[in-house]
Amino acid sequence: MASRVSAACIFALALLIAPLAGTNGNFVADWSFKGPTLNEWPPVTLASADSWARGGKVWYSDLTGLKPIKMEDAVDDRFLKAAHAKYPA
Repeated sequence: MASRVSAACIFALALLIAPLAGTNGNFVADWSFKGPTLNEWPPVTLASADSWARGGKVWYSDLTGLKPIKMEDAVDDRFLKAAHAKYPA
């Protein structure tokens, strides 16, 4: 019985303290960041076949034990093409 009373007291105390830990809704930032917008970023592109071949020399070496994969089998660019079509640069 005493454990239930002490648990209830701790819970009630937590409910009383909780509003003190909250904010008052009048937050004013000390500073704000003015950075580049997404419109200023370069368009997203996939790796070229040449860069895939250059990377393959490292990825598919004897030390990694990875089997070579063709770029066409590993990369699905449908999402990127659809995004470029919907939001042209």
